[in-house]
Amino acid sequence: MNAKELREVIKIHFEKKVPLLIYGHPGIGKSQITRETAEELGVEFIDLRLSLLDPTDLRGFPYVDKEKNITRWSIPEFLPQGNSEKGGILMLDEINLAPPMVQNASYQLILDRRLGEYVLPPNWSIVAAGNLLSKEGYITQIRSALLSRFSVVELEIPTAKDWVMEYGIPRGIDGRIITYLIAHPDKIYEESTLKNSNFPNPRNWEFLSKLIKDVPADSPTFYQLVVSRLGFGVGDDFIAFLKIKIPWEDWLDENKQPQLPDSLDKRCALIAILGSASERKNGLLRLILALEKEDNSELALLGIHFLRKIVPKQELIADKKFQEVIRHFAKLQIFDY
Repeated sequence: MNAKELREVIKIHFEKKVPLLIYGHPGIGKSQITRETAEELGVEFIDLRLSLLDPTDLRGFPYVDKEKNITRWSIPEFLPQGNSEKGGILMLDEINLAPPMVQNASYQLILDRRLGEYVLPPNWSIVAAGNLLSKEGYITQIRSALLSRFSVVELEIPTAKDWVMEYGIPRGIDGRIITYLIAHPDKIYEESTLKNSNFPNPRNWEFLSKLIKDVPADSPTFYQLVVSRLGFGVGDDFIAFLKIKIPWEDWLDENKQPQLPDSLDKRCALIAILGSASERKNGLLRLILALEKEDNSELALLGIHFLRKIVPKQELIADKKFQEVIRHFAKLQIFDY
């Protein structure tokens, strides 16, 4: 299922208080989607990384009740307590990276909503997540006895277009990354074949966006930042994309009639360049109209997203060229002004 569908599934499981297990490749947003869904519901969110816990961390440490001469278990402070009125989602993350003893310790919590003397508050729901990465030898197979406690779903890798339009642009992901992924949609996720090497996935693209902000693209540091998140293969490809030479100044000159670039790479690079500064808005408007006249609505729409990011709303509304853009795209109903 996709991210939108998963949000709705999480909401239903929270309402019914039925445990949910989300499988998916690493870095595609399992934890983030769950956290954001909790925010939408207006409830609390606790993320427990089971791979980092020992069995006693989850169940608590034993101590002696001297008055009754019996052993009791202390309650871990990170577990939800009964004083939470609005409730929440308890996420048991990386469940199939956890040692078998930790998985065993979670059985009772998932099935009976309790651990020894601890009882999960009635307004809390459990969501677990596990990675689908077959080459990782340290993944522990979840036993059927535990698996049967959950509803089990799989989050699919988002398409580059969906991630860009629904997540990347609204979150302000760097424009160079946005246009690169539109030109190279297969690079949204690509597992590395090298040991000790990172690989491109939605999470790493977002981190890269933060890292390269205000760092010159021609500096050695920039290259190292890129490969630290993407690895060398896709990292080198991304650097090559940024070095594409485009005569973008012609689009700013009303006395010139520049031609659209002949390749998708160059068109995306041109959008990124013209959409990087508000003083280039007229050039971007001309490019958007040129793309639309060639029936390239998808790239024209991408240009509009960049335009709305760099130019204030009222200034855009008053612009005659933008009014022409609105007439071209009115049938798509993409404008809220």
